[in-house]
Amino acid sequence: MTTGILLIHGFSGRPTDLHPLQQHLLDHFGPDSVSLCSLPGHNTGPKIFDRNELVAAVAADIRRARKRCKRLAILGHSTGGSLALLAMAEAQIAVELLILAAVPFGYDAGSQERWQDHRQGAEPLNLSAIAGLVSTIIAAGRPALPLTEDGTLLLVHGEKDALVLPDQSRSWQRALPPARSRLVLVPEAGHQLFTTGLAMVGISAIQRALSDLARPSPTQSDVLCRLQTLEPEARRFLALNPNAGSHLARCPGGSRLVEQVPAFPLLPDYEPVFVNIEITTRCNLACPHCARRSYPRQAKDMPPQLFERLLDLLPHAYRITLVGLGEPLLHPHLIRLVTLAKAKGRRVALATNAMALTAELSAQLLEAGLDSIAFSLDAVEPDLAATIRPGSNIPLILQHIGAFTAQARAQSRPVSMAVFTAVSTATVGHLEHLVKAVKHLGVHVLMASDLNFRRNGALTLWQHRDENRSGLLRRAVTQAFTAGLPVLSVRGLEEFGLAERYGDYLLLPPEQLFQRSTRHRWCLSPWQTLPVDVEGNVTLCDCQPEAQAGNLFRQPLYEIWNGEAMVRQRQQMLGENPPEDCLVCPRF
Repeated sequence: MTTGILLIHGFSGRPTDLHPLQQHLLDHFGPDSVSLCSLPGHNTGPKIFDRNELVAAVAADIRRARKRCKRLAILGHSTGGSLALLAMAEAQIAVELLILAAVPFGYDAGSQERWQDHRQGAEPLNLSAIAGLVSTIIAAGRPALPLTEDGTLLLVHGEKDALVLPDQSRSWQRALPPARSRLVLVPEAGHQLFTTGLAMVGISAIQRALSDLARPSPTQSDVLCRLQTLEPEARRFLALNPNAGSHLARCPGGSRLVEQVPAFPLLPDYEPVFVNIEITTRCNLACPHCARRSYPRQAKDMPPQLFERLLDLLPHAYRITLVGLGEPLLHPHLIRLVTLAKAKGRRVALATNAMALTAELSAQLLEAGLDSIAFSLDAVEPDLAATIRPGSNIPLILQHIGAFTAQARAQSRPVSMAVFTAVSTATVGHLEHLVKAVKHLGVHVLMASDLNFRRNGALTLWQHRDENRSGLLRRAVTQAFTAGLPVLSVRGLEEFGLAERYGDYLLLPPEQLFQRSTRHRWCLSPWQTLPVDVEGNVTLCDCQPEAQAGNLFRQPLYEIWNGEAMVRQRQQMLGENPPEDCLVCPRF
């Protein structure tokens, strides 16, 4: 057998605690894929804790599993995890995937009281058994975690576990570099996390980790080689998370990277590789064309703990973009969020109006490792900006952008910098003024888009095209190219290595801005990108913030990524009658 998993239940539990997980894995991977260790003394009579006997029994099962499987995962639940750690240390066996499910990390002052509450109504354990349990738990935390060089630690814990508190899983997580461990909290679940609460969240995470283990990573694929050439930071991500390689290689952006025709399956067998995260709903501007006007939200920031949970739930999301219906710079813990994502090897970008981008914040973002930034700027005349982006202080914004680019260019690490402008009937006549200002700001590129959203139809260029507006657009774009400032279309937004592929996505001819597709051509979003709001809700795409597909903190990823709403969106996009939201979108 190529890949298998051994399940080990806790000493005070029983094999049936793991039956829901076992059955799900058997259904998915086949009858020979899963073994369940039954601890000695758990079938008849009172449980007697003989540490040597228990460790020896678990070690024997691990040796047998190791012989059968080329790649092995071991899951220990509760003290079953403690016994597994001691058994692997004794047998000198390392595994490719270690799953600790509600496994205690040490023994603290409150452990005895929690244990007594947990055991109410159960058969009593004698003092010898309790002492043996305590010493085993303490001893299990001493050896190094038994993982292979590229092995991964997956921690699964019930949010409402009153016996082994979730913070104990976080302690295990700190034993490894951030990118080699991740924690999945199961909503509403107690200590028996596979039989209580929303158990499928944890079961699904385990199944996904095993699927990655069974799928060899295409480290030498053309896509990954090309990606690492264009975006050198991808090397670190793939080194820290080699299982992500197959997901990156199979997404549509990966195919386009090597000039192959991408596939657009209704049910992708890979996970999202881009995630757009709304970290705050607060904004310091009141732009009338923004979706915030149609979908008002209560002021809220995503706590860093939830942000980290989100990253752990989406281990193959290479690009993390902080964007949404709020201004990311207003998040009080922005630098911590960037640092968390970078520690897990992700490429981190953000979109901002630059109003709050002080010199100090710029320095902190660069030091934290920010990889890319897009400045939203639609006009540089203060009077016009006051109308289309109320609250804008144009001199301050231009000063902030220029100061950031100067700091970024002074460091050795490259940072991609762009100005993003939404052109409309109100601004197209002022586009040349914008170009004149932008070419002195130090950004690498200007990206131009027509307005999207159906309710903005009265201001869009595509519905009001005439020779005068076409001429204004051509002159502005020509001016930019003459000044050495590339102007890109939004068709390249979801491409890898865009900074090295400007030539593929230049706004040539400029009249592209007036065009809309009636059939799917460019958009990759529902095939590789997951937009997530401040509460963990996933939307079908950034252009439909009201169309929710599920909640990542309460549902398994597969129920969202390949759920009814997302599959219907893909099917309609590929059909004869695409959704109206797509037909008005410049990216479609």
